Amino acid sequence: MVVDKGVHMFTYGHQNSSRLWFPCVDSFAGTCTWKLEFTVDEGNDLAYTPDMRRKTYHYSLNIPTCAPNISLAVGPFEIFVDPYMHEVTHFSLPNLLPLLKVTTRYMHETFEFYEETLSNRYPYSCYKQVFVDENS
Repeated sequence: MVVDKGVHMFTYGHQNSSRLWFPCVDSFAGTCTWKLEFTVDEGNDLAYTPDMRRKTYHYSLNIPTCAPNISLAVGPFEIFVDPYMHEVTHFSLPNLLPLLKVTTRYMHETFEFYEETLSNRYPYSCYKQVFVDENS
């Protein structure tokens, strides 16, 4: 079976690499709120052609967060909202949604375990997890 992985890009959590993707103070010590805008070709194509339509995504992060904890992923991802925790969203490359559903089946229990163990709720209003292919 040949799986169409789709063209995609993503940031990788290397130290001091956030500044390569957006202007910031790239330090774990510096936290701030964020308003980020990313413009990509419609259909999530990464190759630029002047006649293609573009789409801009707007993100606001109102909880102070350091830049190295922000990651980006662009591509033709399929979306799966966790059936037990609607604030948790998973993204997979094309044709891999059945595998993603099996892989993330117990994610809600992981959140519950850490929140109970630490006696503290997850500080953000949502959690997005993107599965990418490093071999593309």
